Amino acid sequence: MTLFSCAGQVEVITPSSSFILPEAKGKFASMDANLTHKNGSLLSININETNGNESYDLQQSTIAYGGVIDFGVSKYIDFFTSIASHSPHLYGVKVQVKGDPESQAEKRNLSVAIQMAVGQSNYSGNDNTNFKVSGSSADYSLNRTHTTTRLGLGIGYRIDSYLLSYINLYELYENVHGQIKYDGSPANGNKIDLSGEHKQITLGTLYSFKDLRLGAEYAYQMMNWKSKAKENITSFNFLLGKNF
Repeated sequence: MTLFSCAGQVEVITPSSSFILPEAKGKFASMDANLTHKNGSLLSININETNGNESYDLQQSTIAYGGVIDFGVSKYIDFFTSIASHSPHLYGVKVQVKGDPESQAEKRNLSVAIQMAVGQSNYSGNDNTNFKVSGSSADYSLNRTHTTTRLGLGIGYRIDSYLLSYINLYELYENVHGQIKYDGSPANGNKIDLSGEHKQITLGTLYSFKDLRLGAEYAYQMMNWKSKAKENITSFNFLLGKNF
């Protein structure tokens, strides 16, 4: 989440992809680490510095970088971390309920997994990463909290032993809370209080060659910030990773 005081604008970014596969790693301490390019949605909260009024705009956003780490706990259970810039890092668990895990999967393996992830970011008023100004940052600050909960169902099918296709269905809950401090402006003391219930569908494919992983996802986001903004957004996302 970012804040720009010169335009009076708060920005909330929701990544569109996770690259969490429906196959568990298959054994304890087996893991993969991945770099990702993730697009997503951008909710802009435009704050009028004269009267303190707010307006909302929802559109596609490009997130320059991200990461995913998947760590095997048991044959059918993984812990994972999903990272994206300017949004909460998600920490979750994946439980495979059908099919063979990745370490044993062969051609025509049908896999099903459920997952849950949560994350929260707290931003101080003058956080350099998420607070950008063209003038004096002392005049304008926003202490805020961005919380995300994601529930998902994944279904995968191995076209070949090295090629997995899958679909992930997500229910996503987001909350953003904060208060503006802007001395001399009617916006001073205004509270930011947002709640969103979104649905996401991702269609993905992962190619594995020895320890190298190459992936791509098409994502469809049905964004619904309650009483503020609604929009359907599509994007493409990419992954490069390695098994360990």
